[in-house]
Amino acid sequence: MNVSGPRGADVSALCARIVDGAVPDVRDVETLLRARDDAAVVFAAARQVRARHCGDAVFLYGFVYFSTYCRNDCTFCFYRAGNTESPRYRKSPAEVVAICRDLASSGVVLLDLTMGEDPRLQSASGRAALVDLVAAVAAETGMPVMVSPGVLEEPTLRALREAGAAWYALYQETTHPSSTPVCGWGSRSRRAPGRAPRRAASGCWWRTVSSRASVTLRPTAPTPSSRCATQAGSRSG
Repeated sequence: MNVSGPRGADVSALCARIVDGAVPDVRDVETLLRARDDAAVVFAAARQVRARHCGDAVFLYGFVYFSTYCRNDCTFCFYRAGNTESPRYRKSPAEVVAICRDLASSGVVLLDLTMGEDPRLQSASGRAALVDLVAAVAAETGMPVMVSPGVLEEPTLRALREAGAAWYALYQETTHPSSTPVCGWGSRSRRAPGRAPRRAASGCWWRTVSSRASVTLRPTAPTPSSRCATQAGSRSG
């Protein structure tokens, strides 16, 4: 890696290509991320692309935290298993659908069904219930649905896509084990004997999931919200 950063001319040329419609590859993204001395050039190009696709509008996500139970201990998360001050609840499917209906009428452009890695979801019946919930929300609102249920296996990802999920989000606090003493890579499931090797081999679980085009949940025709949505926080707890 070039620790001194890319040359300004290279950054400018790359930004010009992207503004003209070129799709950046991994190496291009690395170049942009290292362009500290030319950050203004990158930001200007980003604003130009954003304005072309989205204008100056702010697109709101509607977050629905429907379960605050989690088996993990991720340091950044208020709902981590070890936080005794975190309120614990599970909303019923009827409650979730009603909240999503209200959010849809409020003007949000995407519904995000968010939860921890609820132990109840680890059974076949629990995963089926999640798929049914996504299908009910999609049918009731007709809106794009994002689901953030933690780590799932490929068959469940496929079922969620078929049920109407357009996005799948998986958050983590670090991708490098050397950061553990600082950040606390606290997933209990990661330390489970049967699961640790798979995650360690991939280095980052979400890469394993999102790198497979067959299981990606992103819509083929991006909506304004999928291009540049600002998570401005319509939250329902």
